[in-house]
Amino acid sequence: MFLRYSLGAIGATVAGGSSWLALSKRRGARWFRQMLADTQRQVAAAPVRPAPAQWSDQDITLSWLGHATVLINFYGIRILTDPAFGNRVGISLGLGVAGPKRFIAPALRLAELPPIDVLLLSHAHMDHMDLPSLRRFPPGTATITAAKTSDLLASAGLKRVTELRWKDRRHRSNE
Repeated sequence: MFLRYSLGAIGATVAGGSSWLALSKRRGARWFRQMLADTQRQVAAAPVRPAPAQWSDQDITLSWLGHATVLINFYGIRILTDPAFGNRVGISLGLGVAGPKRFIAPALRLAELPPIDVLLLSHAHMDHMDLPSLRRFPPGTATITAAKTSDLLASAGLKRVTELRWKDRRHRSNE
């Protein structure tokens, strides 16, 4: 008897939860519906694939790789902005990432990048400071980030992190 009522209560809870999920206009329900819809959507291939190996070190060359990620060759210094190379950005849940799915794949994979001299992180949103992508760079990669955000990079293993506030500047030293 107890088991029958328990199973009935569980069924009612699931049914009520699914109708809330389907009908609610609350942010949590909308977010969950979007995450479910994203599981069915394919990530489109990038329309263009840059060839950074062919870029001249006597010039400035830029290529948009996706979202906020831009590869810059500034007279032989290779700068990468806001690297995000996964299919999703967000909170890692162990089995996957809970967050928005990208619409278009990056124009290059991490393994296709030239050696990066400087990582430039504009701010601490997950789609601009993607820790799984940042963990793939050597610890000695110079990293420039916004003020009061370097603590978020501790788990990425980057050792040469410089924080800049508005109007701050740093000059390259001859090391």
